[in-house]
Amino acid sequence: MDKVSAMIGRMKPTLWRGGIPLLLLLLSACSSVVSTRVNTFRAPEDLAARGTISVQAMHADLNRSLEFAWYRTQVEGALTDLGFQVVGTDNADLVALLDYAVEPVDSDRSGPLITTGWGMGRSRYFGTNVVIVDDQRRQEFIRHVQLVIERNQAEGTRVYEVSGASQGRCGVLSVVFDEMLTAMLQGFPGDNASVKTISVKGDARC
Repeated sequence: MDKVSAMIGRMKPTLWRGGIPLLLLLLSACSSVVSTRVNTFRAPEDLAARGTISVQAMHADLNRSLEFAWYRTQVEGALTDLGFQVVGTDNADLVALLDYAVEPVDSDRSGPLITTGWGMGRSRYFGTNVVIVDDQRRQEFIRHVQLVIERNQAEGTRVYEVSGASQGRCGVLSVVFDEMLTAMLQGFPGDNASVKTISVKGDARC
């Protein structure tokens, strides 16, 4: 019996050391939250009758971009869910213009940072390495997304504007775009000149 007890005693530290990475990996698999500051402006006219709409880049040169093509697909899906009918520009009543940008900022958040080389979904990292970094200043990014809806006419009368900004350690917009778009279109069409912060859960690890 004494031999068995001694063997179990030797095994406990090993199990604990092996369990730390596993615990961290399990925590990293939890869904994260993206908080977006949403600012909305709208014309007095009613947007209840959704109509037909086409999604284009605010800057025409981006319309050929493969990155923009991915964003456009996400916006088209979101607008379809709101009741719009997505069509080609020539047949659309409305045009939705999309713009986006990412800029680096310094964060004063301090404390040990634990990262893993393992991820799910849209994460760019795979593996099982665990790295602990004691960094007093972390690089963060502000992600900007703007969506403008105009009448598909020569004068392009603007009927709706919504912009979203979120800050975090991920500088890859495609990782947080779905969460930001969901926040921006929540309660569409929204009140004129409204400003609110909306948090959306999702797979937003970078």
